[in-house]
Amino acid sequence: MFDLPKILKFSKNDIKQFADRTLGMHKVQINAGIDANGQKFKPYSIGYAKSKKNNRRTPVTLKDTGKMLKSFKVLKADYKTKEIKFKYGTQANKQGKKMNEHNDGSGRLPSRQIADDNALGPMVEKSIVRTFAQIINKNLLRMTKTKHLVKLG
Repeated sequence: MFDLPKILKFSKNDIKQFADRTLGMHKVQINAGIDANGQKFKPYSIGYAKSKKNNRRTPVTLKDTGKMLKSFKVLKADYKTKEIKFKYGTQANKQGKKMNEHNDGSGRLPSRQIADDNALGPMVEKSIVRTFAQIINKNLLRMTKTKHLVKLG
């Protein structure tokens, strides 16, 4: 009845949109002060809060100047091997180094885990599932005249 490979076929544009939506949601999650494990980021230190944040230690949004999150972008998105693959993050520059130090808790920065080996955070993970379902739904609509609604979780 349905051609599963066609249902699961993602175009280059689908992968690009998938990557852009995932990155966008990751930035929203960071701006909400949520880490890769769904926890609030550690509060700013007393000294940092006093000098930069009018003594406010929370919420931690990692966007003092905005440069670090601006450097957080889609690096690669393709579908050449029939696998959904995209990569986003930072380049190996000053802002990328700062983001990695936050993630790892290295240098002078406390650990504020943006991504983990097996976790991106609840908002990002829900966005991935939602986007996947939307693309499958679009493919189903294209294949048939019958409207389908795909809902996950």
